[in-house]
Amino acid sequence: MELDEEDEGILFNECVSLWGKTNIRPSVRYSAFMFMNKMVARYPDLMHEIELLTEDHYLETLSPGIKLAIKRKIRRYDPSKNQPSRILEFNNLPTMQNLSFALPTY
Repeated sequence: MELDEEDEGILFNECVSLWGKTNIRPSVRYSAFMFMNKMVARYPDLMHEIELLTEDHYLETLSPGIKLAIKRKIRRYDPSKNQPSRILEFNNLPTMQNLSFALPTY
């Protein structure tokens, strides 16, 4: 279903309202967040609002899995929040020649 900009704005505001109600079911809040997330993809200027709406007190009542999913989606739009890669490059792996350790003496 396609919505015009005015209807998207109304729906976005309703989703923000639902998201802010931390006492309702997490699944409802997550669905509201997913729509808000779609709107950020279309209207990047909304990202600042989403950042404010994902502060810790909004996430407290969610399960660890949902919290992680939401934080990952936020990081996708903000490269400064991406975690450093843990992938090792094979060129930088230690070799026996450049390892320095002391063998125990008996």
